Formats: sequence, C-alpha cells, structure tokens
Amino acid sequence: MTEIKAGGTVRKLTTRVLATGALLVLYVVGTVATTGLVITTGASTALAQRGRGRGRGRGRGRGRGRGVGIGVGVGAAIIGGMIAAEQARRSRDDAIEYCLQRYKSFDPETMTYLGYDGYRHPCP
Repeated sequence: MTEIKAGGTVRKLTTRVLATGALLVLYVVGTVATTGLVITTGASTALAQRGRGRGRGRGRGRGRGRGVGIGVGVGAAIIGGMIAAEQARRSRDDAIEYCLQRYKSFDPETMTYLGYDGYRHPCP
C-alpha cells in the first residue's frame, strides 16, 4: 500500500529536470554576459596601452586586461552558482516545511505523503 502512482513519479522527475535546466540556463547566461563584458573592457584598455596597434609599446602591458577579465568572469560565475544553489536549497526547505505542516504522514526523504486511498502522493 506504499506504492507511488506512475504519474506522480514522472511529474516529479519532469519538475526536477526543468528546474535544474532553468538554473543551468541562468548560470550560463550570467557567466557569458559577465565574462564578455569584462573581456571587452579589458581588451580595449590593452589596445590603448599598446598605442592602438601601431607597434608602439610592444612587450609591456600586453594581455593584462584579458587576464583580469577572465579572472573576474570566473569569480562571477562561481558566485552566481553559489547563489543559485542557495536559492534552490531554500526553495526545497520551504516545500518540506509546508508539506510537514499539511500532511502528518509526509516523508521528507521521498517527498511524498500517504493519502486516504492508501497510495503515496508527491508533495507539492
């Protein structure tokens, strides 16, 4: 009598896949945008230091802006990932607390509760 209905399992899996996909898309878009902005800014600074490509200043200051841009982009990506992970954890904790208050038979490990029909149902 502790079976999970097939529709609930598929729905839960689909929801998790879509949520994970959405977080990854936001993470990638933020990373690309931040890295592109910083690299563009750094590259124009490097060109100005080299005399706008006329051959002056070779060897000094070459590529400095790119390294800073890449470093800032990677740092922003890491911080963005940490923020997204924390929001996902909070969302899951909120869902668990809601279900614990609503259903006495709620099991946080499986995210299901025992219904009056004898089957386990997903929550939320």
